[in-house]
Amino acid sequence: DSLPRVKMMKILMAGLLVTYALLAGLFLLNVSTSILYPLMYLIYAQQAILFPMAFWNLANNIYSLAEARKLFPLLSSGELLGRLIGYSIFTLTGLLGHSQISQNIIQNPSLIMGISALLFLFGLITLPRVEEQTQKIKKKTSFVANLKSGFETIREVPFFRNMSALVAFTWVALTILLFNFYASLDEASAQGLQFQTTYSIYNIAVLFLPLLFQWTFVDELLERISPKIGYLFLPFTLLVSLALAFLLPNIFGGISALFIAMIIYRGWYMPLYQSLYKLVPQERRGRVRSLLGNTSYTVGSLIGALLVGATMLLLPLWDVNPALTRTVYLVAALGATAAAIYVAFRIRATYDDSMFSWRVARRTRTVNGLDRLDDL
Repeated sequence: DSLPRVKMMKILMAGLLVTYALLAGLFLLNVSTSILYPLMYLIYAQQAILFPMAFWNLANNIYSLAEARKLFPLLSSGELLGRLIGYSIFTLTGLLGHSQISQNIIQNPSLIMGISALLFLFGLITLPRVEEQTQKIKKKTSFVANLKSGFETIREVPFFRNMSALVAFTWVALTILLFNFYASLDEASAQGLQFQTTYSIYNIAVLFLPLLFQWTFVDELLERISPKIGYLFLPFTLLVSLALAFLLPNIFGGISALFIAMIIYRGWYMPLYQSLYKLVPQERRGRVRSLLGNTSYTVGSLIGALLVGATMLLLPLWDVNPALTRTVYLVAALGATAAAIYVAFRIRATYDDSMFSWRVARRTRTVNGLDRLDDL
């Protein structure tokens, strides 16, 4: 919050440029992959948290609420498009009879890391210069003070408080469904199914459909459907996904359960979720985003992972049937989904009152009269 958003993006992109360049060098030096692959995953996990936070802070600072509703679905599609291209490089080449190309790429990870570094360099060079409404910080505040300020905003506004709980409960269920997906895919691979091809095809489909959804009518739906109703969609979708996982204890159930949930999550929930930060005052937006999004996401993911881990480690000690083990962690996901549905209804009940809180950012007026009408 104390740095201009464009400057923050430049620092982050420069850091990622150096990181991927170093990874490329380490692969060229033949450093053990048992070290580099876990390191790559950790870097990817941090990038997945930090980069969207910096990017959406910048976007929320530039665009008005009316512009955000129209443009954020398009901006969200950029991540999906990038993932789609990445998975297609490995999968489509093989399906089109050029499997040697994908094999060469897999066997030369330094090439992938080098290209990644060049992409961040390109982004750094082409990052547009924009006029920002920066906040002048009169005095530096401590980390604890910043944390308390963001926590106070979330605690005192029912909408933000309920959203924090919704994100956490949602990711408990999604983490368990993700594990169930991998377990189903691993079991099918042991029976002869090609893990890499199936996984890539799944990701292409789960990325392409939300991308198509965002490019067509999601912006119109966001304008017509109130957020207090829109947040109900994902929890009920998770309920349908879990029903499929229970009814189909095989690869079809594992894939379809996660597939349906991620389609709604990426195609509908994420554009809606990103637009809510326009309601947070600019001077607190970064710390509120960190607590509301990243901390709640992390807590939910950790709880989901701990539930799965405890189930997989403890139940086998009593010689429990593997099918029962799967049922136990799916029941835990069902409990989290029920909690998410309850919280979504609380969002609906308290949304209007939350909008009158002085801690919610007021809609700013622009010179253009049409913009003012859009914001009404």
